[in-house]
Amino acid sequence: MRSRRVAEIPWQWNTAGGMRKRNLSLGRDKARVKRGSVAHHVIEFPDILRGGYSQMKTEQRFHTYVTGATITVMYFVLQHGTPLLAELNATFVQYLAPVAALLLSVGIYKTLASGLLKITRRWKFVKRWMLGASYINGTWVGKFSAEDGSLVYTVEHFEQDLSELKIRGQGQRADGSWFADWESEAANIDERAGKLTYIYTCQKQTPSNPFHGVCEFHFQRADAESRPTVIHGFSADLPDGRPTENNECQVSEDLLPFKEAFPIARQKA
Repeated sequence: MRSRRVAEIPWQWNTAGGMRKRNLSLGRDKARVKRGSVAHHVIEFPDILRGGYSQMKTEQRFHTYVTGATITVMYFVLQHGTPLLAELNATFVQYLAPVAALLLSVGIYKTLASGLLKITRRWKFVKRWMLGASYINGTWVGKFSAEDGSLVYTVEHFEQDLSELKIRGQGQRADGSWFADWESEAANIDERAGKLTYIYTCQKQTPSNPFHGVCEFHFQRADAESRPTVIHGFSADLPDGRPTENNECQVSEDLLPFKEAFPIARQKA
């Protein structure tokens, strides 16, 4: 996918620890940080700030199937409809028949596309087949160490369709107390690289006001054509820029209630 706009998040996560950062602009929010110099690693977001969702293979696969089905239907329509044209006026056949065929093909395409989208939303195996290696829909659990060293368990819902990915997450401390809630504003999946990147808005007790952050996960999978069931990466809140490592595993392809998912997170994370 062509990059129309690039946001550089110059965070370096190295063995020496710590992280440096420079100017950062997140779309219309204009969240800026000016401290230190650029470190060695730069994370680039192609269309993520515009809400981009990189699914070129999925879109190509979808349109290929719909186009193929449209051609098949039109073939049978013409096969059985052509004899009827001989009984019509020659002027109509010459000038109006092509227009009618065009309108009919567009109508068939839109009907088939709408039907396939509905089937994809309802039947997970169809969505899994269409999304291929990008399929991550469901409930994911993990854990990380907070700033004070305490353990925080995370549950994330990945709500995915053919054109959009919405992420909602919640964190709880080991004693069950609330830690944070977050929701993605823009997400991007690089299927070839096996990487998920998203910008989120987070709410914690401290600071009391909502703030932005960025998260990057790398897929752990059998091969480039397989979907991941484990992801590894980090998140960083803009107020302090501290990278927090997290490993997450998928526990269900359904969106489990948070109350039901956190006991699972304590067992499997």
